[in-house]
Amino acid sequence: MPSGVPPKVQDAFATPLATPSLGVELTALDVIGYNFNAQVPVPEPGSLTLLGTSLLGLVALRRRRQ
Repeated sequence: MPSGVPPKVQDAFATPLATPSLGVELTALDVIGYNFNAQVPVPEPGSLTLLGTSLLGLVALRRRRQ
């Protein structure tokens, strides 16, 4: 890491004795809807829709090849 550059959260394990400030990263995660206190992570609806559509497409391709 270049000198004079403060460590970021991405450098937490690669830089010895790094103590990055998580303020900016935590704010960004909060803005996009990340819940820090959730016991079970729940994906946003777009991910579930994409997963369901993909699975249906794979089933359709498999039936088409048989």
